[in-house]
Amino acid sequence: MTEADTDDPQQTGSGPSISRLWLVSGLALGLLVCVVAGMCALRKKAAAADPEPLKHKVESMVKDLIRDHWNDMRKAVTQLKTDDGARAFFAENPGLATRVPTESTFVEMSRSWRPLLEPLPEALPSIEGHNLTYVKNAEGAEMSYRTPKGTRIFMKWAENKLVEMRVY
Repeated sequence: MTEADTDDPQQTGSGPSISRLWLVSGLALGLLVCVVAGMCALRKKAAAADPEPLKHKVESMVKDLIRDHWNDMRKAVTQLKTDDGARAFFAENPGLATRVPTESTFVEMSRSWRPLLEPLPEALPSIEGHNLTYVKNAEGAEMSYRTPKGTRIFMKWAENKLVEMRVY
């Protein structure tokens, strides 16, 4: 039998040796074990992390987004306490004319709302409760707030202009 007649790579000297294959396989398996252990450790650390900082950051971002509309709602409640304030509010928001055709009609509406209205807090209420809702989409934004006495104030903006207001 000649060297060319054998299929055993160890005898011919070509190909990797058995000990070399075991070494590469062992290193690959060791690397895999390390990666899996690292992923498990990171997952455990992430699961144990305190969610409060993230929660506060998200709440802060949301409040920054809706602050201007909240201030608009506060201003509206203040102005609607008097007939002159209601007239000025209607004049400042011509988009309301699509729902309320005349100033006098709006003033009459505001009179009926006055017993329901109370001053709104300067600071935005918590977004976790159900007292404040805010929806923003391509058409505009809507905000609704339920006062501590249960009155609901609803405002809707389209293209950054107030187009609807209800108090009930």
